Amino acid sequence: MNPDLIRAQIASLRALHPELVEDEESWLLALESETDLTETLRAIERKRQETAGLAGGIVYAVAQLHARQERFERRETVLRAILFKLLQAADLRKVELPEATLSVRNGTPKVVITDETALPDDFFRVVREPDKSFIKDCLKEGDIVPGAMLSNAEPCLSVRVK
Repeated sequence: MNPDLIRAQIASLRALHPELVEDEESWLLALESETDLTETLRAIERKRQETAGLAGGIVYAVAQLHARQERFERRETVLRAILFKLLQAADLRKVELPEATLSVRNGTPKVVITDETALPDDFFRVVREPDKSFIKDCLKEGDIVPGAMLSNAEPCLSVRVK
């Protein structure tokens, strides 16, 4: 399964029999019988499918771990709230324990927006980014969009599994 060897076999076959390239059926037959292309393609495709399956399994495992993480974070928040309420109920500001020192402190003030429309423009963040979908549509319709153009489409591999 050496791609360089396969390319060399193909180049050699093309050099020895250039007439075969013109007839797709003959060229495919020659490639199958005179090179290791088909076996190599099959081996690589099996490996690609196996890799895609492993990637999918990892996506599932990560989702499960993320859900577990969220459960632990919720549990920690609830336990923290219980600690806070118990300290407040006991009218304590600080308790030193072997595990940790618990203390009730004043929080920091938070901004509360009471009327967003009354805020001056200086107090807004504006995110500016190109709308690539709209630009693509305009370019496809033949419009000129300064600062943008359509690239040449690069060849890509399509894999269908029946």
